[in-house]
Amino acid sequence: MSTFIAVDDQLLAERISSVSHRIVFVAPAVSKEVATALGGCFRKADRVSITLVLDPDEDAHRLGYGDREGLQELQKLAQDNHIGLRSHPGLRIGLLLADDEVLIWSPTPKAVEHQRDKQQPNGIDLGGVVERTSSLTSRGTDQICRASASDRTGSLAGVIRDAIAADDSDVLLGNAEIGCRTFTPEQVAKTIAALKENPPAPFDLSVQTRVFSTKFQFVETELRGAAWTTREVKISSLLLNPDVLEDLQELFETRVRPFSAQANLAVEVPTLVQGKIAYTRDGEPILSPMTQADIEKGWKEILKRYLRRLEGFGWLISRAEKQAFEATVAAYETVLKQWVAGFRKVAADDEETLANQLVDIIKGRAQRSTANDRLKDIDIKATVAAGIQKLRVTEPSVKLVFKEISWESTRDGEFTNALRKAVPAEQLKDWFEVFTAARERGSSS
Repeated sequence: MSTFIAVDDQLLAERISSVSHRIVFVAPAVSKEVATALGGCFRKADRVSITLVLDPDEDAHRLGYGDREGLQELQKLAQDNHIGLRSHPGLRIGLLLADDEVLIWSPTPKAVEHQRDKQQPNGIDLGGVVERTSSLTSRGTDQICRASASDRTGSLAGVIRDAIAADDSDVLLGNAEIGCRTFTPEQVAKTIAALKENPPAPFDLSVQTRVFSTKFQFVETELRGAAWTTREVKISSLLLNPDVLEDLQELFETRVRPFSAQANLAVEVPTLVQGKIAYTRDGEPILSPMTQADIEKGWKEILKRYLRRLEGFGWLISRAEKQAFEATVAAYETVLKQWVAGFRKVAADDEETLANQLVDIIKGRAQRSTANDRLKDIDIKATVAAGIQKLRVTEPSVKLVFKEISWESTRDGEFTNALRKAVPAEQLKDWFEVFTAARERGSSS
């Protein structure tokens, strides 16, 4: 058995899964794989002493010592089995006491390094040291000195147990060297929420660099396919103005709004309540009639709720509200598409009548014109119908484009003044930060 070994999540999970009476796990954070292995110990908590100490700060997860899924899994397991988690801020060492086997390692921050391979040791397996020291002592060479060394090494598990005030120790929790505080469910929930609102960067990074991060982002929005009553069909000037000289035809342009009379047309669509589609007890969406004005008003209300206008610069959104904003927009887009589908159906039913009305107007003007002969070779109805058909090409959608605020903007007086006017003072506290992180592997430095 090697003394210096590579410690990764798989090895930790294997050691944890093999325990019979004691588990002490100390680390900055925990991965989903390790949390699942610890769950096996929780389910036999009636005969296994369990002590868990973690760093409660979200930064431990942003650096990649663990992941949000692992913390969620561990919290659920702890609650289901009535086992308390303990915390020690800034913890950056890993220790696993599995029964009487001691493993100490340097946890790998995945934001900086890959997971270890077998040729990259980052831990010391003290269980192996105990076995070899005991073996040497039994040979009789320097009996007293080696026996003393063996006693000290053999009791290492006990020393660690007492230093941490493990569950099966007689030491009071207040006298423990680390992990004196409880990692409360409220703290866990706060950390998980912070990681959801602003997820960590991908864990494939290296090469130190300076990173600029803000609580806000610029966002550009585009609503397409909603404004049907204001849409226009371009009608050839020749059709409506046949008496205008041919050389002057290009000076005239005629547009018709074929659906302007349907401004009050109401289409039944799912109802949005606080940004979500409302359903009946039977799971059916609750429908309500909406006109085009209602659809446009709903969009403006979403923008007003989530975005802030930065005069001269654009729209801002808080990173903490970004996920809720995107979910609300997705629900709104569902409503928009169903409204357009309903409006189109009614428009298609009225299309023949509309086309005939326009043809009658054109023919009436032509009959009163001295240039009526210029229209004799034109299929007026087909030309008008083709123009109306073109209105069908725009598909309803909502487009969002998020853009980062630059470091230079924070130095610009005009920008910061506009920011203070747009954002409440309490939200501007520590609104940006600069810190050392790492470039993505393979990127230029």
